[in-house]
Amino acid sequence: MSRPKMPIGQHGAINYVRGDGKWTAKCKVRCNDGRLRQLERTRTSKLGAQMAVEKACENIRQRSFGTIDLDTKLEDLAQRFMFDVRAKRTNGTIQTYGTAVRHITKRLGAYAIQEATPARLQDFIDYVVRHSGADQAKSCRTVLSGMFGMAIREGALVHNPVNELERIEHVGKRGSDAIPLEDLPYVLKAIDDSKLAENDEADVFRFMAGTGFRAGEALGLCWDCVDFRHHTVTVKRIAKRVKGKGMALEEHAKTETSARTISVPSCVMELLQRRHDVQASRGGGKPNDLVFPMPLGGIRDVGLLDRHLRGVRKQLGCENLRITSHSFRKTCASILHRQGLADLDVADYLGHSDVSTTQRVYIARGQKSEEAAMMLEEAFTIPSHS
Repeated sequence: MSRPKMPIGQHGAINYVRGDGKWTAKCKVRCNDGRLRQLERTRTSKLGAQMAVEKACENIRQRSFGTIDLDTKLEDLAQRFMFDVRAKRTNGTIQTYGTAVRHITKRLGAYAIQEATPARLQDFIDYVVRHSGADQAKSCRTVLSGMFGMAIREGALVHNPVNELERIEHVGKRGSDAIPLEDLPYVLKAIDDSKLAENDEADVFRFMAGTGFRAGEALGLCWDCVDFRHHTVTVKRIAKRVKGKGMALEEHAKTETSARTISVPSCVMELLQRRHDVQASRGGGKPNDLVFPMPLGGIRDVGLLDRHLRGVRKQLGCENLRITSHSFRKTCASILHRQGLADLDVADYLGHSDVSTTQRVYIARGQKSEEAAMMLEEAFTIPSHS
């Protein structure tokens, strides 16, 4: 009869070695890939080394399949969830989920999975809405759903309690306002005459109004994604602030549908050509240079862009509107919708994915980009008064 295999995370006898005033605890442990490996931890005391090596083995057990049950605490489930997130998600998502996990661990961490009733979870989400806002509550809900989804996959649950929670609603006015379409040419002219032009930010807003790009997409645009021959631009990267690193270019779009190539109005291509020529004359213009860099070549910050925009809001005649960088994306969508472009084609142009099943199945996508560019071209022209 063969000897039974050691369970995942189980260790053999612990041996100790003393040297240089410290203790090292060593043992064999069966890891998540089924292999036995040597595990070592060094501390200033023998007991400390023993506790450290046992804690490391416990972590391996927590990450192994089949260890989640109804008695697993939510703080442990959250750490297990984050272990998977760090291996699969971007830095921005890791930061967002990490903040949500801190909320969850603080208020729900001591509960076991079987104690996480919809009523308790709803109380928690309501608390987060009151104290941290609806956006943070949505992040917490997303993380909780992922945590319980993990528990379901490992057989600890058959139903996700997050599905029973109420929809999270924003209280009061939400988000930014679109610029009234009849005012757009005058607002863009006012931007050209403001400090935004001195900061070399005016072109960013014109570009966003003409393409519907998100601010992060615009500030992450590099010249290798601009095709002057075919009048198209491609979303391949985003500019994002990463904790501990500052502004960085992430080599992906925000979502799968955000990665897109669109035709753009000729006025936008003229803007891009002018910028390309200026940068080339200054020794720039390399294939992967930023289209809208800081004066010294760094990556622009979306937050700083919005701060500067707020500073000239009155000069733009928009003091009664909530105008942010996102307003120009909304304005682009409003132009296309008013011009009669189908909602699905507007979603394609903006890189949205929230369209109905009927639209996704029965309407060919990605066929109206050139038509959208023509509509935007008309909207950018200040009417003559003869």
